Amino acid sequence: MIPAVMPMHAGLYTCQLTVLINNQHYKVSRALHVHVQDLETTPTTSKTSTTSSVGVLSSSTFSTSKNVKPPAIVSPLNGTIFESSHGSGLEMFCQVLTECLTADSTLVTWQVDDQSVESSYLSRRALQGGREVTRVSTVCQIELRLIIAEISEEDDQTEIKCVAQNMGGRQEVVARIKLEDGNVTWVIVAAVALFCFLVVVSIFLVVLFKPNEKKKKMDYFLARQSSTFSV
Repeated sequence: MIPAVMPMHAGLYTCQLTVLINNQHYKVSRALHVHVQDLETTPTTSKTSTTSSVGVLSSSTFSTSKNVKPPAIVSPLNGTIFESSHGSGLEMFCQVLTECLTADSTLVTWQVDDQSVESSYLSRRALQGGREVTRVSTVCQIELRLIIAEISEEDDQTEIKCVAQNMGGRQEVVARIKLEDGNVTWVIVAAVALFCFLVVVSIFLVVLFKPNEKKKKMDYFLARQSSTFSV
């Protein structure tokens, strides 16, 4: 709590929380921009002077925003489909590239059907957080997770967005959640099991009904008793 807000208190404030889900610790963070507006007395200067000051301020603000490059979302790509089976968990990552000087002021969030995760129908099963900032060559990468504890049938074809925004601009990508077809999985498993069974049966039948090699008859010669024989 700030008892008396002053211009020096303006900036980016981050709130972090560690939660336990499925015996794993995850960090959740929220970033808020605080803007402090100076309370100025009514100017006593002429209209011409006031107009000139406003013009200079507007020009300076525009120039500063123009020099800031907008963030670029590298993952997921627009149109990505995340597939998961019924009852399993799903973990997604949003990766954003931005200038390191603006990394702290760049906001990255997930949205579900154009709503925040907290206000969507997934609020009880989904959690976003674990924001990490790493340096990649000459830029910085921001990574934000979205974890859904359990996928259900109502999540099929749900639209999710990753949104990144700073003073230079805004970018968002749209992805979808798709429920894997359980029938196809069972058909593949059954086909593999049947193939293995047929191989085992074939080997057993070959061994069982393999014909025995007939013993060759030995050649012999007849000879009288007390006679001599030479070959």
